[in-house]
Amino acid sequence: MQNDKKVEEALRESEERYRFMFENNPQPMFIYDLETLAFLQANKTAVEHYGYSKQEFLNMTLKDLHLEEDLELLTLDIEKTKHTSNPTGEWRQKKKSGEIIYVEIVAQTVTFNNRIVRHILINDITKHRQTENALKNSESRLRLFFNISSDALFLLDEDGQFIDANQVAISRYGYSLDEFLRMTPLDIAANSLKGKVQQQVIKASQDEIFFEWTHCTKGGIEFPVEVHSKPAMILGKKCMFVEARDITERKKNEAKFIDIAAQWQITFDTVKDGVCLLDSNQRIIRCNKVMTELFPQMGKNMIGRKCWEVVHGIKEPLNECPILKMKKTLQRENIELKVESKWLDITVDPIFDVNNSYTGAVHIVRDITERKLAEEALTLLNNQLKSTNSTKDKLFSIVAHDLKNPFNAILGFSELLVNNHNSYNHKKTEEFIEQINSAAKNTLALIDNLLVWANSQMGKIEYQPQNLRLLTTIQDTLDLLRSTARIKNITIRYFEAEDIAVYADKIMLQIIVRNLISNAIKFTKPNGKINIYATIDHNYVEITVSDDGIGISKEICNKLFNRNDNITTNGTANEKGSGLGLMLCKEFIEKHGGKIWVESELGVGSEFKFTLPKG
Repeated sequence: MQNDKKVEEALRESEERYRFMFENNPQPMFIYDLETLAFLQANKTAVEHYGYSKQEFLNMTLKDLHLEEDLELLTLDIEKTKHTSNPTGEWRQKKKSGEIIYVEIVAQTVTFNNRIVRHILINDITKHRQTENALKNSESRLRLFFNISSDALFLLDEDGQFIDANQVAISRYGYSLDEFLRMTPLDIAANSLKGKVQQQVIKASQDEIFFEWTHCTKGGIEFPVEVHSKPAMILGKKCMFVEARDITERKKNEAKFIDIAAQWQITFDTVKDGVCLLDSNQRIIRCNKVMTELFPQMGKNMIGRKCWEVVHGIKEPLNECPILKMKKTLQRENIELKVESKWLDITVDPIFDVNNSYTGAVHIVRDITERKLAEEALTLLNNQLKSTNSTKDKLFSIVAHDLKNPFNAILGFSELLVNNHNSYNHKKTEEFIEQINSAAKNTLALIDNLLVWANSQMGKIEYQPQNLRLLTTIQDTLDLLRSTARIKNITIRYFEAEDIAVYADKIMLQIIVRNLISNAIKFTKPNGKINIYATIDHNYVEITVSDDGIGISKEICNKLFNRNDNITTNGTANEKGSGLGLMLCKEFIEKHGGKIWVESELGVGSEFKFTLPKG
């Protein structure tokens, strides 16, 4: 926000310097709206020269100063030069008193109060016109007007030799009349322009011309002049009438304006954020270098466009557009948004004129992509830390509780056998041995799952899919688990409509099938049934492990696959579990691009379904 204040401070300072130069300029100056021609400003010299008060000027248009018969030509000229930065021209104008004067207008198209306007500087050339008209009317009166002009006047013969000079020329250049009569324009031209003098003399002998030049006094002092040259007939001889106006002060004023503008632009361009000025219709009227770098696809074509065309490349504003909000609240508005690959912080501040009326806005765009990427990286790291902590807690829980229980069973039954084997009959002994065997298998399955899960969390399990015959994998798994199922006299059957292949990682598929069938055995009552089905659904194979066991409540179904909810339930034979198996199933199935879900009813049974890509 400190950058924003610096920008606004620099803008205010530049505006104050501009207003001072404008108000105190020794020549009449105006600013008028290029669309309506209404005067927006008039300096003190203009008020004194034309006789109108400043308030009267602000209620007038440029047309009010021009003669009725010149208005059509004026309108055409303005339209023709609308897109010209520095148009010039000569016109007739009238003062408040009714006096008609001839003026030379030098204009510059600029931005003022967020509007495209013309800043014009007036040179009153009435005396010059009077001199010219007098020469046309009477050659005999030439000398009178020749000497009353406030500008340096010269007469040259058709060869370019001076044949006369007025008193102003003699005083300004420091040469006597006799010296002038032995000289040519080459002698008063600045050294840097001497090579171009002859070309200008030839042009002047053929047609009326206006141009700026640099002259040099007898003492070697160079100064800028505005030259008006015109062919003439004096006493029946061809000659050239030349008027040289000293424009030193005007050039100084122009240089000051250029310097102020350059300083303002330097300040504007050194701001590290993209900055643009908008008019009251949200059109960009000025932008700094950083703004064009942020949106290189637009470059210098930003001027005149709506801000959302530049930022978003769209014709209408977004609903959350900060500029539309700012126009309603007339206060600063801010938004962060992502445009393509960049994150941008956009701040919009309203601009008010001296009457506190809204005239436009300052639109500041800051690239915060690096900050956002850092925030995203930090969020990812936090999530990874949370996941690591969750994994650690889960591991400790399993080691402290789930892994301890089956060992307690093994130790308990084995101690009973050691201490009482002589008093037990064969059937009782066989029963204890089966319990020890079952507990050992459950422990081994738990350890297997624990190792697989730990390797999975550390990214050590490689995913290597291949075409696999589903029947083979399921039969291999059933061979491993039949003895466990036999203890509870559970029947397991596999059905498939055709020979089905899946595209899967062999080890992961074995772990998925083993865990789901083990779970079904665990929660199925003695003499129960487990059925496994496989069907093809478009590009996937849907596999179902169905049991007629105790079923699962809807509440627990919703939590089964959530790693943050450690759901463990004893089996129908009091088998213990860790909840790891289903988490592994979900992780491995999703790695294949499949999904897993459960359909269950308490007391009826459960169906665990999952999908894998078809082979």
